[in-house]
Amino acid sequence: MNFRLRLTLLFAGLCFLLFALISAGAYWAFASAAWKELDQKLVPRGESLAGRIEISGDRASAPGGFGKGGLEERIDVVFSLAGKILLATSGIQAAALQPSSALSPQLMEGQVVLQDLQLVDGTAVRVAYIPLLRDGKLTGVLATAIPRESTERSLSNLAITLLVANAILLVLAAVIGWLLARSVLQPVKRMRQLAEEISLQDLEKRISLEGPRDELYALAATFDSMLDRLQKAVTADKQFFAESSHELRTPLTIIQGNLDLALRNPLATTDELRQTLRLARDETEAMSRIVADLLFLARSDTQALEMVRETVPLRALLEEVVQLLTPLAQEKTIRLEIAGEDVPFRGDRGLLQRMLLNLGENAIRYHQKEGWVRFGLVRENQSIRICVEDNGWGIPSEEYPLLFTRFFRGIEAKRQEPQGTGLGLAIIAEIARRHGGTVEVRSQSGEGSCFTVVFPVASIPTR
Repeated sequence: MNFRLRLTLLFAGLCFLLFALISAGAYWAFASAAWKELDQKLVPRGESLAGRIEISGDRASAPGGFGKGGLEERIDVVFSLAGKILLATSGIQAAALQPSSALSPQLMEGQVVLQDLQLVDGTAVRVAYIPLLRDGKLTGVLATAIPRESTERSLSNLAITLLVANAILLVLAAVIGWLLARSVLQPVKRMRQLAEEISLQDLEKRISLEGPRDELYALAATFDSMLDRLQKAVTADKQFFAESSHELRTPLTIIQGNLDLALRNPLATTDELRQTLRLARDETEAMSRIVADLLFLARSDTQALEMVRETVPLRALLEEVVQLLTPLAQEKTIRLEIAGEDVPFRGDRGLLQRMLLNLGENAIRYHQKEGWVRFGLVRENQSIRICVEDNGWGIPSEEYPLLFTRFFRGIEAKRQEPQGTGLGLAIIAEIARRHGGTVEVRSQSGEGSCFTVVFPVASIPTR
């Protein structure tokens, strides 16, 4: 059973239940009113007759209107206390109206008693027993009856009408429910069709549902948003693979070209061959760095990158990083400084060291000769801030949005280090993210840069 049919049956069932409850309530209200109206035709007239009936021995006077009153089938009978018929409009049917002994206590107290009886000929009647009192004493009983046929016929017709109406309404509810279900599920059908049509080669299609801002509109908007994210991810992956292939092809081309040249030259000297091998080694090392960086980013994207968290003293880690960077800094006569007190941090020591090395290398490589690079460590507002600041070339403000994009290299970066890959800052940002942190940049072209990694308080171990 498909969802549209289930939704239709649910709608029709709820409508039928509602119709049935309304019909039952209407029938009950009409029946109560009909029986009340019937009783009002009996009791007021009967009480009026009873007040004008005189009983003397075995005789009773017949007041005006006895046996009449607008209804020819009305039956009036006067009984003595002994149950003898003293006066009757119909002798054959009168005996059937004799009050039972069980009614005596109520009649003795002057109460009017209503009963439903069946006459000899099978006619169902409504009977009102009205006590005849004189000086507070019961002298007889007036039984006045009206056939129930008319009222029962009206109620039967009403019941049939309500049943037919409920059947018609049930059919209409089913039809309306089917149409509503089709209308409501139309966007879902479009989503299903769109999902069947979408492939990795065609991610341009969108639902773009129009109409009221309801739950289905929100679902369609969420679906479109998911497709937007998927398209961006696929586009980024394609670009990543294309740029990776390009970056790897360049050193391979250089290696292959130089080796081919050396092989074609039978007169190549030992120094020339050694120079070719050194070039191949350098390009291989560059390619190895690219492959390692790509592997790191790929494993991080697929959540396959395992992290070994431990308590790391950041001041000691900064000192190790400065020691490793010292030879590179000495080549450009750059002074390395460390500021700040030690702060314990819970994270992956190897990844943190790689992040700080990348930051330090960038600060040194993209720097004019002579200057300084300062590593700062501060804990403030329940967070840790690691700052790597320099007085180097700086970064143009228009490059800020693309700094952490994979393979992006600014104009100054290409000029200073032609062999760079453009993956360093992307790796820094990814390591910070895996530790729950962010990277902030403050720089101005020609006046240096400051990269700040901010980690949340949750990464600070409790003592």
